[in-house]
Amino acid sequence: MDKWEQIVSADGYLIPYNLSFRESLYQGMNGRHVERFKLASDAETSYIFKPVTQVGQAEREVWVYENVLPLLPKIYPRLLARSLDPAAGWMIYEDLGHLSHDHGPEDLNAVIEAMAQWHRLPTDSWIGARLVPPKPRVEAMAGELLQQEAKVAGFMKELHLPGRLLGDIAEISSGLGRNHVPLVLSHGDLHAGNYTRIEGRLYVLDWEHVHLNTPYWDLYHVLDMSHPIFPRKAPLTHKVRDRLLRRYWQLYVPRSSDASGRIFAREYYLFAMVFSLWMLLLIDKDLSHGGGPWSSDQLRIQQEETKYSLRSCARSLMESDKAASGGKNNEAAG
Repeated sequence: MDKWEQIVSADGYLIPYNLSFRESLYQGMNGRHVERFKLASDAETSYIFKPVTQVGQAEREVWVYENVLPLLPKIYPRLLARSLDPAAGWMIYEDLGHLSHDHGPEDLNAVIEAMAQWHRLPTDSWIGARLVPPKPRVEAMAGELLQQEAKVAGFMKELHLPGRLLGDIAEISSGLGRNHVPLVLSHGDLHAGNYTRIEGRLYVLDWEHVHLNTPYWDLYHVLDMSHPIFPRKAPLTHKVRDRLLRRYWQLYVPRSSDASGRIFAREYYLFAMVFSLWMLLLIDKDLSHGGGPWSSDQLRIQQEETKYSLRSCARSLMESDKAASGGKNNEAAG
């Protein structure tokens, strides 16, 4: 019998008497725990046990390990064993050790450079794959914002942003960037807890949400997404954001007349505004229901970080539009 089959039960749980050590790292949305463990037969080496926390997760993540990650440099932990049981599936990975998720600009730059590599992979063979994003696509988010326009306008007023910016939401709901930015292979959930650097080497974790999407999806998660468990070490300044967007554009280089990346950057600001406004609606809903899986304090920190990103991207958008119009005065933020 395989040694891994001796430590995982038929219903997908670690069997305690075959272990010398175990600790919970975090709890999934279905209540199952991702754990670090050591075998009773080998007290020196630790592993990561990841049970299925969402339907289809194991199948998708194994598919990525078999079809996508071999095309990339080794920026991911090794998958050592897995079960594809839909209800009781699991995966066992090498343990990279205790990870830091306090990311500075150099860490973000490393992720941006790696991201550009997987965004350049040909996608034709994956068009029919059953790959879905973990959240609605940005066009659907924009549609939800338009349905709750009064509440969204309240967020804008609170942040002293001009109401005319709401008109740009319609631009996204009709299909942002489809004319010149192709779909790419997106990691899908690249928040601060899903990448780390160990002795200068980048590792990207949790690939189960891989799907085809606009490049802005991954970029937003790295540059502006806030997570209740992984608050940012420091707010991202607009200068650092713009530098990272330029670096991405230099590496990505799609076939486009947008040689400077100015149009690409402007559309990123629009995308980020819509995603941040949608996140504010979601956080507000979670707070009204007592926090859900997160504490109210965690959600309030996430809320403030999201407001900061919204304000910063909105101001960058206004500066971009002002520059494009030859410096004519636009309506200023209050």
